[in-house]
Amino acid sequence: MAVAENEPLISAAATASERGPSRGELLLVSVPTLAALVLRLMMLTSPGHLTSDGVWYALLGRNLISGNIKDGLSTYWPPLYPLLIGIFSIVTRDAELAGRLVSVIAGALLVIPIYFLARRLYGKPTAFVAALLTVIYPFLLEYSTVVLTESLYTLLFTLAVLGALSAFSTGKNHQFFMTGLAIGACYLVRPEAFGFAGLILLMIAASVLLGKRANLKRASANAPIFLAGFLLLSLPYLLYLRAETGRWGLSEKLTAITQLGAANKDRWRGLIDGGQTTVADKMWAGSREQEPFSTESPATVDETPSSQSERSGSLLNLLRARGIKAGLLKEYRSLPELMTPPLMFLAALGFISGQWTRDRGQGEACLLAFVGSTLLCYAIAGVEDRYLIAVIPIFICWSSRGLVELDARLCEAEERLRETPGFLKRHPILSKSLLMVGLSLSLLPRVLIAANPESFDARDKQIAECIKDQSAPGALVMASSPHMAFFAGAKHLYIPSEQLDVVVDYARRRKVDVVVVEEDGIGLTPRLRPLLDDAQPPPGWRLICQDDTPNEKVRVFKLTPPL
Repeated sequence: MAVAENEPLISAAATASERGPSRGELLLVSVPTLAALVLRLMMLTSPGHLTSDGVWYALLGRNLISGNIKDGLSTYWPPLYPLLIGIFSIVTRDAELAGRLVSVIAGALLVIPIYFLARRLYGKPTAFVAALLTVIYPFLLEYSTVVLTESLYTLLFTLAVLGALSAFSTGKNHQFFMTGLAIGACYLVRPEAFGFAGLILLMIAASVLLGKRANLKRASANAPIFLAGFLLLSLPYLLYLRAETGRWGLSEKLTAITQLGAANKDRWRGLIDGGQTTVADKMWAGSREQEPFSTESPATVDETPSSQSERSGSLLNLLRARGIKAGLLKEYRSLPELMTPPLMFLAALGFISGQWTRDRGQGEACLLAFVGSTLLCYAIAGVEDRYLIAVIPIFICWSSRGLVELDARLCEAEERLRETPGFLKRHPILSKSLLMVGLSLSLLPRVLIAANPESFDARDKQIAECIKDQSAPGALVMASSPHMAFFAGAKHLYIPSEQLDVVVDYARRRKVDVVVVEEDGIGLTPRLRPLLDDAQPPPGWRLICQDDTPNEKVRVFKLTPPL
């Protein structure tokens, strides 16, 4: 029997929530979307804090839009976020502000896919609650105004989840193609998202084996169509990586983290390539050679066979069950930081409550597949709280479903007590509103923290003005972070974590103009601590400015050319 083109791989009944939205519903969704945009734009008036990652994204975006493709593309930092920063900077004339605006707009637009994700699974009432919750969710607010990929990646990740759910429910080829595009875009923001392409292919294979009406011929068409959408966006960057590194790979970021570990700061700041550069400069700043990545440093490191063996087996060590368990335990401890107890209770209630039909079970399995693969990935590679922001939309859907379910149970309890239709049941909007207000109040302390972030950029900009006044344009600034150079309009070089005499020789060979030593980053270069304690600087190093606060010291040295 012939199979219709739109026959689903996963059976799904045609329900009202799966049909397209009406004009009135679209107008209704636009209200929380606009509210999210206004709230995030208001937060732009607060001074933000530009992270080191944000500096590199801003610099790459600035180079890309100026036509400097060589310095605008990186084998470490994926290109989509910097490209958007560059485009927005045409209007703002400020790469930092452009990066924040990209995050603001992505954070506001996130309301839309979260609404339709909850709508498809649980219906319109839950979807509207999810949209309202997205507007004020503290961590979504916080990362919607910073120059980091979290906001953009969360938007694209949610679109990918929604696309996968729609593709498997309808079986339509264009839905698989759009899902491929969404995951390809995710990869261009975070390289680890490449794994979701494999996840979709596994889900297609599982649907063939487990689905009652699944058809191998239909699946064999969906898989290449999905891959076509994915490769359309990802293949150009994969080819660029092949050309730059001389080998096939997903990203130098994944290679470096696998070999060094994200938290091993000493090895990131150690000299390599015969003492010519640091790992940080090679990876983050793009001072890379054409040979494969290596952490050897003949000039400063005496490697033993055992240490070389340990390095060669680092990937196997990374995949040990003990490491995965430790990562999962850390994620378990991080979840309360991302979700308040009321939200966790509502998410659990939303997940287990209600009627579990075959269609709902398949939808929940899709969500769990994305959440589980994300948690497993970061448990292996190393987790920071902000990496888990992407799965918050799924928890928002579950929490919103839990709030609607709690409202229904309260109405039933009141009706049983009064033995007549109760007040809550006669005023369903009011009852849900009261619950939403209570939930919002529980989030208020964290919302206030997110709306008033702590910033250290004012001090950095003041020191950058000193550097600018004391140096020629385009000076080379060596520091533990790239902030000073960025604000001063200078070039940046990382201070190696070596003995002071090695650092002095390295600065001379690299023709450094200014060296900045900060107490905030002295843990990365502990051998330079005497310079913060006003010890005699090395010959040719002249102190040009300093800043002392109760918890912070900064010393800026200008290097004079040797006679």
